[in-house]
Amino acid sequence: MYQMYDPVFVKLIENGVSLKEIEKRLHPSSGLSRDAEILAHAGFKNYSVSGFLGIDEDLLSLIHEDWKVVLDYGTTHHDIANALSLAIKSLKLPNSDYKIEHNYCSGGIQPCPWECEEPYEYGNGLILIYHKSLTRDEIIAAQYAILFDEEIHDMHRARLDSAALITFNAILADFTKLSNKLAPVTELHPHLIEKHYFFQGKKSVYRSNPEVLIKALNLSRL
Repeated sequence: MYQMYDPVFVKLIENGVSLKEIEKRLHPSSGLSRDAEILAHAGFKNYSVSGFLGIDEDLLSLIHEDWKVVLDYGTTHHDIANALSLAIKSLKLPNSDYKIEHNYCSGGIQPCPWECEEPYEYGNGLILIYHKSLTRDEIIAAQYAILFDEEIHDMHRARLDSAALITFNAILADFTKLSNKLAPVTELHPHLIEKHYFFQGKKSVYRSNPEVLIKALNLSRL
């Protein structure tokens, strides 16, 4: 495994875009004007309102940490991406302890922040992979958190009154507790995992916990 600051590792993650620039592209919206948001996202016009990475998260350390998880389970990003792609297409999982369901279709598309031109560059709609022990209420709460998060970032948290902000933070806290049993995925995820080794940030509602994916896709060699 690469050392985190190994120049080869850094170059692999940058993939032609500097770390500073790609992190800006991955950040959520701040509720600014369209032109101001594009500027804040290093000129990337197709930024995600909810974002791929928390403002205070470090991309390099995040990917390095997740990479260790992948190695510890004895699998590869390539195998995870391939198996996930098949699961998304078939809406079937090889591990019967996990379920997969299509939740909704989005009104638009989400290109890769590295601006790749790949078969999975677009994310169109949300799919949930989750452990069968989760209740329907917990699944609905997760769906609500994801939808609510996008609305809040579009409005910008600074404009919320205190009661709304408390409610929003409580919803996200409940959602975070489910992260070891639930992984939201889109058609963009296989591409991000295989080409960029990126499962999204721990402060993003679109993060797919690699442990959940590996178990659901029966890829553990432990």
